[in-house]
Amino acid sequence: MTLSCGVNDVWHGANGVPLPQYQTNITSIIDQAQAAGIKVMVLTATMIGEDPNNANNRKLAAYNDFLRALAKEKGCLLANPNADMQAGLAAADEATRKQGNLFTSDGVHMNAQGNMLMASSVLRAFALTSTQILNAKEVWMSIPNGIDLSGRRGVSMKQFEQLKVLAAQRKCSVAELVNTAFSETISTLLKTAAQ
Repeated sequence: MTLSCGVNDVWHGANGVPLPQYQTNITSIIDQAQAAGIKVMVLTATMIGEDPNNANNRKLAAYNDFLRALAKEKGCLLANPNADMQAGLAAADEATRKQGNLFTSDGVHMNAQGNMLMASSVLRAFALTSTQILNAKEVWMSIPNGIDLSGRRGVSMKQFEQLKVLAAQRKCSVAELVNTAFSETISTLLKTAAQ
């Protein structure tokens, strides 16, 4: 079992979970899992906002310190995506950082890069080699629809009615029509970029 808890406990402030209660809860979860014969991997909590020095991340540090100590005490595997996230941010050049969040869609929820970072942390905890993790990353890079480009523009009602007529002529839904056109446009852009 992988156990990843802490972001909401800290992020939600007064509605979150204070550290002493968090420690009791996490210890209980691990004890119950191990009593049932389940092996546990503990994950450190990822950052809250991609700034290691903000108030939430300073508070989160104590939660992660506890997780690392508890994993050692209970003989659990430990994945450390928090440290990997901080290292990735520190290694990014200024131009990359100016593009916005590197690992999250909103400062908290992982984007595709963040998901790959977390998966790499877990694979490392399972003792996969750097070569094995690089091979996995190569496969991840080719997963169809691995990145959601949800920044598509809307259309007017009149345009939507026209799209409905065209979709009916092609015996598909408007969503299928638009997705096909979007995919074709991306393919054309990539071919142009490769030249």
